[in-house]
Amino acid sequence: MVKLRTSVAIAFFLTTAIAPIALADPYPYNNPNDLNDFGQPIYLNDYPSDFGGDRHQRIAAMLDRLHDRAGDLQDAINNALNRGDRDDSPWGNRLEDFVSKFKDATGHLKDDFGDHHPRQVAADLQQVLDQGHRLGEVIERRRFGPRVQESWVAVRQILDHLQQVRGVGEF
Repeated sequence: MVKLRTSVAIAFFLTTAIAPIALADPYPYNNPNDLNDFGQPIYLNDYPSDFGGDRHQRIAAMLDRLHDRAGDLQDAINNALNRGDRDDSPWGNRLEDFVSKFKDATGHLKDDFGDHHPRQVAADLQQVLDQGHRLGEVIERRRFGPRVQESWVAVRQILDHLQQVRGVGEF
């Protein structure tokens, strides 16, 4: 009987104390603009919470945040380009348009998800992920300043999470 109580106590301790630490996402958002209603930073783990909230609402909030972070990235890249923080390659000259199209694509994804158009959402999501991948390649090859890099990290984290959500069929 004592062994059974000890086993139950150990199992309870492991599931309540250690499991949440082991399952925690090691890549929280570091963007100071990502704050919840209480002024605390929002972490990636706040999106897939299994302890309340509708899954559709959580994904919609993630898409809102993606659209906002895409706008931050667009502003950061526009400022960097205006300062001459790039090379004069043909791709560098079209980068502003590409980032603008990426932000528009995130807006279409957000709107179609809110309007419950599943087929269009799948196409929009694939477009956003593809454009995000290409944009990431360009940003990582160029030597932009820290503001662009930080904005890109915030966008990339959301894109990575969207890829995971899509992979488990939550979309």
